[in-house]
Amino acid sequence: MDNSFNFGTGNGTGNVSCDVAGQQRENTSAITQPAAGEAAPFRGQSRPAKEPRTFSAKEKAMAWLAVLLGYLFCRTFWVWQKPAIGLIFTFCLFGFGLVFLGIQNRKPRSWFYLVSALVLSTALFFSASPVLLFFVFGYVCLAFLMFCQTGSETALENRAGQLYVFETVKAVFVSPFKSFGASFNAIGTDNGGKKLGKTLLIILAGLGIAIIPTIIVLRLLSFDGNFTGILGRISTTLFDKIFSHVWSLLFGLPIGMYVYGALYTSAHPRPDSFNAETCTDAENKMKFAPALVGAVAIAPLLFLYFVFIAAQWDYYRAIFESSLPAAYTFAEFARNGFFRLCLVAAINVVVLVALRVFSRKTKSGRISPVVKVYTVILSLVTVIISCTAISQMIMYVSQYGLTRLRLYTLWFMAVLVLLFLVIILKQLIEKLPFAAAALTVFVVCFGLLAVPDTDAYIARHNYDCYLSGRTQELDTEYLGKLSPSSVPVLCEIVKNGAVPGDVRSSALFELGRYAAEAGRPQNLPELLAERAYDGLDIDTRLKAARSYDNLYPRNYKSCQTQYLGSDGTYYDLYVSAYAEQERAVITDNPSYVVLSSRQMIDEVKRRLDNYAAACASAGKDNIVPFSSVDLGDAGRFYIAPRGGVATEDRLDAHVLYLYDTASGQLVVLYMF
Repeated sequence: MDNSFNFGTGNGTGNVSCDVAGQQRENTSAITQPAAGEAAPFRGQSRPAKEPRTFSAKEKAMAWLAVLLGYLFCRTFWVWQKPAIGLIFTFCLFGFGLVFLGIQNRKPRSWFYLVSALVLSTALFFSASPVLLFFVFGYVCLAFLMFCQTGSETALENRAGQLYVFETVKAVFVSPFKSFGASFNAIGTDNGGKKLGKTLLIILAGLGIAIIPTIIVLRLLSFDGNFTGILGRISTTLFDKIFSHVWSLLFGLPIGMYVYGALYTSAHPRPDSFNAETCTDAENKMKFAPALVGAVAIAPLLFLYFVFIAAQWDYYRAIFESSLPAAYTFAEFARNGFFRLCLVAAINVVVLVALRVFSRKTKSGRISPVVKVYTVILSLVTVIISCTAISQMIMYVSQYGLTRLRLYTLWFMAVLVLLFLVIILKQLIEKLPFAAAALTVFVVCFGLLAVPDTDAYIARHNYDCYLSGRTQELDTEYLGKLSPSSVPVLCEIVKNGAVPGDVRSSALFELGRYAAEAGRPQNLPELLAERAYDGLDIDTRLKAARSYDNLYPRNYKSCQTQYLGSDGTYYDLYVSAYAEQERAVITDNPSYVVLSSRQMIDEVKRRLDNYAAACASAGKDNIVPFSSVDLGDAGRFYIAPRGGVATEDRLDAHVLYLYDTASGQLVVLYMF
């Protein structure tokens, strides 16, 4: 008599035979002699012996590296701030996994996740949209877990199929926690490693006990101003340069354990209750309703859809004719179509899932023809409404240009159409692997959205439409807020004399904003933005910096008051200087030059005298904004009115920009 028990390994098989009498003896021993600290099992059940985990030298070393990987994850989480670090993290993560698991005997299905994650991660270099970069980073993390889950005998299926949802749940919530403490066990197997955990706990306990007396002493000594000042500077340094790294390390510890657990479970699969057999049984138990019941229940919904489509004929005709229906604006027409689509798609997805999950199969084990027919009809309805919503959004974009939200909406609706077409094909071609096909369609479409620089495309599209006359307005403020990807287009706007002056002035302001906030380039869009901005002449860059600075003056923390006499008139002079060459005009962290020497003050006085002479020769009290006077070797001078102090002898305020062509310094003088 064959007594075998199915443990449901990766392919749903794997029988382990055992002797009945021997099993009974094991049961008796397990019941009568429970391990210390364990509850006795139920009568008639056996408690299988738990094999001790063994760790190779490589696994022991990588347990330490997992902590470093968790730390790097915490430093990378806000990936749009440091996309270069995010790209490095992606390759480190999958490199760590390949070294841990090896490339031998990995199931072909798992390589899809590795390749797709690495390809999509290139968006961290080629794109600059924060939203897209965040979702790319999220996909990378999920793909890594699926790479671990589907590469070994832990996989529920050999390819993405009907258990794909169960597979994803197991990859995220089961497998990593199954070996969550494996990294500590690996570290503890070293000589003296067992004491390491206790030592760390003792250190943490000591730090916790020290908190209360430290707070008391701090309160007692806080009366001394020098002490609090020094402590403030120390705390600022600690928080800015040290404490944030400590927090990243603390939060990175459980993340490293989580990653190590996923890898260890994949490398050393063990039978568990979350297997293909139990998942298939759970799915089959939910199929309790006859297909006819679902057909009758959905019939009224289909009738309403047909009536709705017939009632919308006027709107469909307007779309075909590219005309706007009465009592609608383009924005209202587009929003109406999108939200209608979202509602219909949500309802249809719920109905289709319910049909698929709860409807019984035929005696031959196939999906009922009634379910297939209803699935095709509901999918076609969704496709029709999606296409009309896409047409409405395209009409809106043709009038007012692209934005991120409009582009993402168009992408979402297009993907929805493709996925419902895959659903229709599945009903016609039963052997089509729906989960694998749908996953491939989504990943390819997401790559087409994320990897190209969509912000640059939006800026270029809006600029071209404005030049061709297809749109009447160009929102340069929105272009400036997109990302550095729009800077090359803004530079073209500034240099194009055919563009109206107010549009070019607004573009100048946005370039000034970019110049004030730009940091070191970390991806291709930022490199191209810096190159385009540096291609502008110095006069245009100074105007851009001044345009932004007039509306959003920087707070110069290091400025000092200087008293300067000129023809008997005294000014309160606040002086700052950019120490670098021309590129420093737009830095956000200027180094300040204080007029400390007599020679420097005399030089500034000479320049002010030259400026006053230039104003007198022009017959003006000051040179108006957005104009310049070339004073030869003395440099290029700019003056702009500024709201300032209103006192008896100070009724006006100005800011004077001095650019020294010899030293390349820009000196900003606030004169009251």
